[in-house]
Amino acid sequence: MSIKSPPVLMLGAGLALAGALSLGAVPTPVVAQQTAAGNMDTAPVPTGPPTTLATPSEVDAGVAEADELFRAHRVDESLALLDDVLALEPEHHGALVAAARSAIAKGLLSEGTDVQNEWYRTAEATALRAVEMVPEGLAGLDWLMTAKGLRAVQSGSTDAATLGDEVFDLAHQILAADSLHPGA
Repeated sequence: MSIKSPPVLMLGAGLALAGALSLGAVPTPVVAQQTAAGNMDTAPVPTGPPTTLATPSEVDAGVAEADELFRAHRVDESLALLDDVLALEPEHHGALVAAARSAIAKGLLSEGTDVQNEWYRTAEATALRAVEMVPEGLAGLDWLMTAKGLRAVQSGSTDAATLGDEVFDLAHQILAADSLHPGA
């Protein structure tokens, strides 16, 4: 019997991300580019458009809806909704963490290292903003570490060494706060 781990969700356990870009600057593959097999965009789609947000409670509801979209394998819609949330509340920690996670998922589902690395850089930038807002927040550190680690795997030796050192430092920072943290 073979056991399959859930894609993307297991990934957050060991790498990281950094930066300061808004999701409005996230790369979108051109029409000629195809997403990888098993694309989350082909999952069954619940009906109803993403919510338009206005108040703080609606912002929190938007983050919750984006989480549901992510769990339903609707990464693009999750990213779009989180972009709306962050346009209204640019420093919303939960939205930044969720956006970093979704950008990593989008990178994993994309084809071509250049496209993947752009998504990982976006995730890195978003997670770094989350870490700057809440330095003791382990979720931001974990996604920062994940994005950096994914970039390290696809980089040349000099960049990989630098990113690997950063991942090592982030993992130890997380472990110092929580020695049993699954991501570190």
